[in-house]
Formats: sequence, C-alpha cells, structure tokens
Amino acid sequence: MAAPDRALIQGWLDDVIGRRGGMCGIFIGPVDGHPYQHRARPWDEPDLLKAGSLNSEGLRLEADGADGPLSLTLEQIDQVYPDEHPWGPAVHLSAVIGGDRQEVWLV
Repeated sequence: MAAPDRALIQGWLDDVIGRRGGMCGIFIGPVDGHPYQHRARPWDEPDLLKAGSLNSEGLRLEADGADGPLSLTLEQIDQVYPDEHPWGPAVHLSAVIGGDRQEVWLV
C-alpha cells in the first residue's frame, strides 16, 4: 500500500480514537448509509470502534456495530481517497473482505 494511502487510513483511525465512544461509520457496499437506506440518517446508529490496526496485511477493525459485533480484516486495499459520504468526510477505498472485493467507506 502506498504511503499516502496508509496516511489517509491511519488518519481516520487516529481521528476516531478521539471521538466520544469511538463513534464512526464503517459502511460496506456502494449504498450502505446513503439516503433511504439502512442507517441513512447521520449518527442515528453509529458503529463504535473498539480496536483498529493497520499493518502490512491490511486493516483490522473491531467494533460494536449498529447491527451487532463487527470484526473485519480488509486486505489488498487499493483505490484509497478522501471523499464525502452522507455522514460526512470519509476515506473511500476498495478492499478484499472474506474473499470478496468490496467498496468501503470509513466515516
């Protein structure tokens, strides 16, 4: 993963650590969290990040998700860029999760 991509993701992790309760949005798929979809209104049902680490293998996230416990490993991360999500400023990326390539928004 390129250094600027790592810096964007690490910046998101560092920012979330400073939020009350680790409030964030971890959205998988092109419409998760968008208007008229599940959790569409900003911060109605946030994810609460419990642990996150970025290493050579990828990004590991542990959270109390809006729909229950969340344990994710994002591998083969690419196409990382800052973007706007309905919940606010985000890191938008593509990653392999459980063998499938997914679009991911980190808000």
